[in-house]
Amino acid sequence: MPNTGAGLVDLNAAICPDDTCTAVRDGVIIYRDSDHLTVRATQHLVEPLTRAIAALDSDRTH
Repeated sequence: MPNTGAGLVDLNAAICPDDTCTAVRDGVIIYRDSDHLTVRATQHLVEPLTRAIAALDSDRTH
C-alpha cells in the first residue's frame, strides 16, 4: 500500500475506557443508536482529538 501521508487517530480509549463501552458515563448518554454517538458524547472527544491531531502534526515535523 502506498504511503499517502495520512495519519490515524484512534479514539476508542476515549469512548470506551478500559475496553468497557457503556451506554451512559458520568451522566452523559454515549450512544444515539447502535452505531452513532450522541452530540454530547462527541463534545467530550474534542480534547482527546485535538491532542491526537497535534501529536500527528508533531510527528510529521520531526
